[in-house]
Amino acid sequence: MLPFQILNLPHVAFRKVMSHLTLIELYCEKDESNHESEEKFREVLKTDIMWIGLPSKFKYTGPFANLDAFGSVCSTWMSLENLFSLGETVVRIDLVGNSNFTKEDINAFMKYWFNNNMKRFRMFRFKFENIGEADIYDGLEDHLLTVDQKMYLQCGLIVTSFEPNSTVLRRDDGMIAVNGQFENGFVIIGVHVLLAYMTISTVVARK
Repeated sequence: MLPFQILNLPHVAFRKVMSHLTLIELYCEKDESNHESEEKFREVLKTDIMWIGLPSKFKYTGPFANLDAFGSVCSTWMSLENLFSLGETVVRIDLVGNSNFTKEDINAFMKYWFNNNMKRFRMFRFKFENIGEADIYDGLEDHLLTVDQKMYLQCGLIVTSFEPNSTVLRRDDGMIAVNGQFENGFVIIGVHVLLAYMTISTVVARK
């Protein structure tokens, strides 16, 4: 499987992407009186770009806004329920810092998507050392497919190419999930639609 190939974007396109990005930064300061409340957090979700400090023990139980992208610099405050909620309303989820998610959590996220949830979700980037395809797709092996020819998939402005014998997960509505792993510890799970026309004969069920 080839790494995700990110297109070179003109400044106009880059600004268009950034205009829909909400960034949350977690500060770990002793004086937590300056940190924001859950009520303030709800207001932030209605903005375009904003950095705020959250208490080290911050918890959020509400829904997330409809966003093209949501980024969190430090994600130790997030729960699996938050991740499910993000997948329902956010296209791209970007957790660039540490989190408390386990391999089992990532697998649960994948199974939640597979059961025809998270219709809006298209990409999830997170940092996780030593997680493999077997961990991500555990329990979903019967639904994995092997593509027998080169395939191009699209997620927003990002196009991914897969060589023959690449593995994908396809759910009942035809959406395809793939994962790419990088040397810096980042993992990307993408949900795509096919760019290239492919007949059913070009997708072979994995044994």
